[in-house]
Amino acid sequence: MPNDYSKRLKGMREALNNHLDVIALKDSYPDRKAKENDLFHYAQSCTRCNSCPGLEDCQNEMPGHRLVPVPDQLKPDQLNFALRPCKLQEAKLKQQHIQKLIKCHNVKDYIKNSVFDDLDIDSQRRSAIVECIRFCNDFKPNETKKGLYLYGSYGVGKSRIAGAIANELAKQGVDVALVYVPDFLEEIKDSIKDNAVQQKVDALKNVTVLIFDDIGAEPNSNWTRDGIISSILNDRMEKFTTIYTSNLTLNELKSHFAKTAKEGIDPKKAERLLERIEPFVKVVPVIGRNRRRD
Repeated sequence: MPNDYSKRLKGMREALNNHLDVIALKDSYPDRKAKENDLFHYAQSCTRCNSCPGLEDCQNEMPGHRLVPVPDQLKPDQLNFALRPCKLQEAKLKQQHIQKLIKCHNVKDYIKNSVFDDLDIDSQRRSAIVECIRFCNDFKPNETKKGLYLYGSYGVGKSRIAGAIANELAKQGVDVALVYVPDFLEEIKDSIKDNAVQQKVDALKNVTVLIFDDIGAEPNSNWTRDGIISSILNDRMEKFTTIYTSNLTLNELKSHFAKTAKEGIDPKKAERLLERIEPFVKVVPVIGRNRRRD
């Protein structure tokens, strides 16, 4: 009769061989073998990640990291494992990099900490909030290209909704930049003396989801319109997702960008910029009372 230890060992081996991630691993690397102890730790890592509670409550030995297979370069029949950042950790690191570059990325706390569960979903805003929740649920990195254009009157809560979108996508491991446009453009002007303009612009060109909060509230100039905003959006369209909040309709936004203090009205440049916005968003009106006056 086998002793208790042998029974436990046999049971552990059977569980390991029946583990779906281990089966998939062996199918991917049929000509390579891994040490049984390494496979056991790999299976444990996969099990924890499959029921991921989020970065803050990560149960892996190194939070935010998981074991991944690494073929041994010197032994063609050997399979090793290495710790690599998970998608949540990668998104966090990317966002931290953006935060270092873009000071105004750190928006007001009530926006930065906004979540859908805390929003007041009244009858007037319900359809807009439901649309944004649906957008987050359906979002697929590298696939979802069409963003949202949230517009409405002052104080209806567009920025808080945008903050909730940012937090929901971040939970899914998506890197998001939430930028208050007027402050960002002022910061860009101040960066000229430090030669940091291009670095900051490039950061927003390459983030998976960019949220331009309160676009149209900034003073319009040839340089900010064509050199900054257009430059960012030109690289993002058909590649990454951009979300906007504004007090203006798209037609009003076009009029805003058509007029500059120094050069008067230039509708063609405004139309060119809108071509980088309108085809790549779903327009979502946000209506309701001015919550700042409650």
